[in-house]
Amino acid sequence: MKYDFAIIGSGIIGLTLAFKLKQKFINSNIIIFEKETNSISHGSGRNSGVLHSGIYYEPGSLRAKLCTRGVKELKEYIKSENLWIDECGKLLLPTSEVSFSNLDTLKSTKSDVDIAINLGIDAGKSDENVRGSVALPNSLGKDIKLAVFTDSSNEKEAKDNGADFVGLEGLAEEFKKDNIKVDLVIASQSAMKIVGQLGQILGPKGLMPSPKNGTVTDNIGQAVKEAKSGKVLFKNDKGGIIHGCIAKVSFDENQVSENLNVLIDEVKRLKPASTKGVYIKDIFISSTMGPGLKLNAGDYI
Repeated sequence: MKYDFAIIGSGIIGLTLAFKLKQKFINSNIIIFEKETNSISHGSGRNSGVLHSGIYYEPGSLRAKLCTRGVKELKEYIKSENLWIDECGKLLLPTSEVSFSNLDTLKSTKSDVDIAINLGIDAGKSDENVRGSVALPNSLGKDIKLAVFTDSSNEKEAKDNGADFVGLEGLAEEFKKDNIKVDLVIASQSAMKIVGQLGQILGPKGLMPSPKNGTVTDNIGQAVKEAKSGKVLFKNDKGGIIHGCIAKVSFDENQVSENLNVLIDEVKRLKPASTKGVYIKDIFISSTMGPGLKLNAGDYI
């Protein structure tokens, strides 16, 4: 057999690399060389098993951003696969006035309030999947990277409202080369012929535009403006759970409550007609690195 990729070592890095390569190159053949009889036999099998929050790195640095993003994505993956994680939090003990000041800064800037809504749907049925978007009354203040597929008649309007990348065929080629990293993709209806060719690239990343969440629209300027001002996209995973961020830890109780209620109201509005029984089964909120707090789902029915 001929192989397209050869990887030396079957630790976490080697296995993750193989996994990502297989995602991107579905028909490729990959071989992994390992001198031991089992995978993850050395350093990968002797780590502390801790998700690092990035609090020890320079705020805003790449290492801090990657840690924060990694924690969020791994928690989402664990929940989507019905795996277990002990969200015990972390105890930080200040030992000086400077430490106290740093803790205040950390509390106000570093942590999000995340939500998980467990729906009583059959995620295996396309007509029972829930997908939408909502503009939160209290903006999360996140600077998202945004790409827009549209023709030249909408280019100026898109850029004036904050789009980071705008184009058609040329933009598609940049995505194929993996030269562009964005948080959201918006497309005009006429551009979907081109965007549709990027299904294997955008789909696995959750970036494929859809009319259901307002990312396929001919009102490009308004869509870009709403996205840049804090519009939140959501959809259930294969376990029927919606994950998302609804606030910053620095928000007061009313701000968190307002955002929470607006999101849940929109999820309720999108209840599939074919869904039977209890629709909203469980609701959990937590800080990015903190333990989950279960809310009374009955209060939101």
